[in-house]
Amino acid sequence: STSLTRREKAEQRPQHSRGLAQGANATLSRRLLEAMPLQERLRAVMAHAHVQALRFERLRRMVSATTSTCELLDTLASIAVIVQGHWIAKPEVRMMHELVEWDSDVPPAVYAAAERRVALRDYALLLFSRANSVSEETFVADGIPLAEWRGGGGGGGRA
Repeated sequence: STSLTRREKAEQRPQHSRGLAQGANATLSRRLLEAMPLQERLRAVMAHAHVQALRFERLRRMVSATTSTCELLDTLASIAVIVQGHWIAKPEVRMMHELVEWDSDVPPAVYAAAERRVALRDYALLLFSRANSVSEETFVADGIPLAEWRGGGGGGGRA
């Protein structure tokens, strides 16, 4: 068996996990991000950022000064939605984060749990698009156990 170099291993990783350090606590590498095309860079940031709601000004600082505002907005619109002045990754982009450690061999149960977390997140975003605050009672009334919402049960992880 031939040993692969670090670069060859990185090139074999799925596109959604390029630019990330290995492991469960993967972080974005600024050097690799800067080498990515605009859409790929923004997808990586939106998918893997610890803060899931980013203001335009913060995203603007992450791109080249030569990138026009129109180009940035067009690219953002393809991968994110705006909720109360914050850009939030679309569900398919967030799924990348949920499944990054699995590369392409995702067990069905893990995929289903990730889908559930993303669906819960999208439901919360829908509620926040309608009001400035949402009570926990709203989730309970809709049959969502608080432990699941908080990531403590039901196939958990955070939403």
